Amino acid sequence: MTSLFRTTPDTCSFANTHGFDLTDWRPAKAVWLEFSQACPQFAVSGSEQAFSKFIRTHRDELHAAGVVVRLSNATWLGHPVKFREAILSKLAGRSLPPLRRAAARRAA
Repeated sequence: MTSLFRTTPDTCSFANTHGFDLTDWRPAKAVWLEFSQACPQFAVSGSEQAFSKFIRTHRDELHAAGVVVRLSNATWLGHPVKFREAILSKLAGRSLPPLRRAAARRAA
């Protein structure tokens, strides 16, 4: 089962380039469906088409913020906490802050 979570930066454009431990990450579609059922006040459809449109529209920002990762088999994984928060932020029209990268060490 661990082989499912192995990705390399060259497998797809939204792979695990941040080097996260993906063992606790869940399929983003499942998190999307749970959110749509748990929060009916937002009128978010739990359909696959609605999920695909959300990912297609916001994938660059979600990936840069470390919220989603795409596996080589085209499955999107969502961070267990951050993905739900990201849905709320995007529904409110707020942007997601990108991850801070560690400062590169320069040779003296």
